[in-house]
Amino acid sequence: MYPGMIYAQERKMVYFSAELLKLALRIPVLKQLLAGYEPIKRTAFSREIRQILLGHDSFLLQDQYR
Repeated sequence: MYPGMIYAQERKMVYFSAELLKLALRIPVLKQLLAGYEPIKRTAFSREIRQILLGHDSFLLQDQYR
């Protein structure tokens, strides 16, 4: 259920790293190498955790995050 990187714009270095990682994941070869490091915004992660706690479906429960 854990994404590779949770980031927020308030933390500049983490935000910058996540943006670079998102760009790298667009390149097929790098996407295979970095598959477990999918970045997600802190607000989106919070919404997904809330969905899980309320018993609803969440993309975080898919196999790629286990």
